[in-house]
Amino acid sequence: MMLLLFTLACGAGTVALGPSDTSSDTGSENTGDTDQEGPSTSPWEGVYEGDVGTWVPEWEWEFCEGDLELVVDEDGLIDGDGTCYYASDWGDYEYDIQVEGEIDEDGELSGTISFETWEEVVESDLRGQADDDTIEGGWDFEMYFGGGGGGSEQEVEGWFELDR
Repeated sequence: MMLLLFTLACGAGTVALGPSDTSSDTGSENTGDTDQEGPSTSPWEGVYEGDVGTWVPEWEWEFCEGDLELVVDEDGLIDGDGTCYYASDWGDYEYDIQVEGEIDEDGELSGTISFETWEEVVESDLRGQADDDTIEGGWDFEMYFGGGGGGSEQEVEGWFELDR
């Protein structure tokens, strides 16, 4: 009877007569994790620092100058801030600057810049261009200058030049 069972088992396939390990472990596991860090997708990624200023064309006058820092992330999104300083006989002033935007694959900058004036925070469209390790750009807004009954609204041009 034992011989019959053995013959039937052998005819149906292979018979293991001892312990065996048939796994093919190569030492690597596929965990299904696809959120691995890869190379930067934006060639502009990095921290850019430099000069910022404003100019009043009507009066050919440099209104303020200061510092600006922009951080460009791996997706080309921009976040930045800075300060523009103005010194006069009436006192020294600091104007806060906030920047949000993006840089596309061609280096074209777009977004919004917020510039604190004496009376309000002015938001304006941002424009600019990245080239190698620099970003240059600007924006325009109107601002009221003067007081004591003799002021006027003037166009102001902002500019920045930053290096990575």
